Amino acid sequence: MTSDRLYCVLLSLYPARFHARFGTEMAQLFRDCCREEPNLAALWLRTLTDLVLSLTREWRREMNLPDSEIDYPGLADCFMISMVVGTLLLGWGSAALVALNLRPLFNFVVAGIVTCTLAAVIGIVFARIVARYGHTEHQRIIKA
Repeated sequence: MTSDRLYCVLLSLYPARFHARFGTEMAQLFRDCCREEPNLAALWLRTLTDLVLSLTREWRREMNLPDSEIDYPGLADCFMISMVVGTLLLGWGSAALVALNLRPLFNFVVAGIVTCTLAAVIGIVFARIVARYGHTEHQRIIKA
């Protein structure tokens, strides 16, 4: 059940059109594979490899469509927000590490990795929000 939930979350990374068309079938196929595969780690390795390859392919296709669902200004805004938030997290995190006087260089590297990860996650969340809600407003403006 945990693998199934995690896979469904990973399916949400696909473009909305692709997810709407193939998401149910992909989830069912993954459930079937989980039941038949004795080595779950091997299944996840194959799944993640395929996920990385197919995600890049499907997002490239989505970007090249004339009626693409990608909101480029919203995506740029999300990138800028994540960079500002990331910089602030890095600055405050490193200041806290120096104040605590804990091996500053090692902790600075760890704080940088954590900060970049948090900034990327925040950017992805904002991009998903903009894609879900901002795009419909954009369509209404164009149609009017």
